[in-house]
Amino acid sequence: MRKTKILRGVISSILIVVIIVVAIVLISKPAQKVQQPTASNSNQPTQLTKITALTAEQKKQIVAILTANTDHFKQLWQDGKEALAKTQTPAFTQFKQTKNPANDNSFIEAMNQADVYYSQANLSDQPLHTWSDDMNQVSSDMGIWVNDATGWQIGEISTSKLNSDADRVNSDFVTIQKDIQAIGD
Repeated sequence: MRKTKILRGVISSILIVVIIVVAIVLISKPAQKVQQPTASNSNQPTQLTKITALTAEQKKQIVAILTANTDHFKQLWQDGKEALAKTQTPAFTQFKQTKNPANDNSFIEAMNQADVYYSQANLSDQPLHTWSDDMNQVSSDMGIWVNDATGWQIGEISTSKLNSDADRVNSDFVTIQKDIQAIGD
C-alpha cells in the first residue's frame, strides 16, 4: 500500500513536469505571420490564397506525361502481338525477357511526375490514382496475356482464351484513355 502511494506520487510529479514542458514549448513558439501581397510577391499565393483548380497549362503538362507513358505501354502491347504473330518461339521469348509489360512499373514514375502539379495546386490527386490503378490493371492483364500466349504457343491455351485476354487489354486502354480525358477536361 505504501509503495502504491509512492508510485502515484511519482506518476503525478512526472505528469506535472510534462504539462509544464508542453506549456513552455507552446508559449515560446513564435506566432506565424500571414504574408500580405506586395508588388514583389503578388504573383505568389499567400497563406490567404487557396488555389482551387489546375491551369490549362498544368492540365496540358499532366496529360502529356500520362499520354507518353500510356503510349509506351501501347507500344509494348503492339510489340508483343507482333512477336507472337511471327509464331517463332524465340521471337516471343525475347519479347518476354526484354520488354515484359508485367514487370514495367514506369507508370508509377509518370504518376509521381504529374502529381507535382496537383501538390502545387493543393488539390486531390485522386484522378492520378485512378489512372495509376488502371495502368496497373493493363500491366497485369498484359502479363496474363504474355503467360497465356506462351501456353498458346505450345498448345496448352486455346485461341479463344488468348483472344479474351487481348480483348481485356484493349478494354483497359479504352478506360485509361477516358481517365486521361477526364484529367484534361
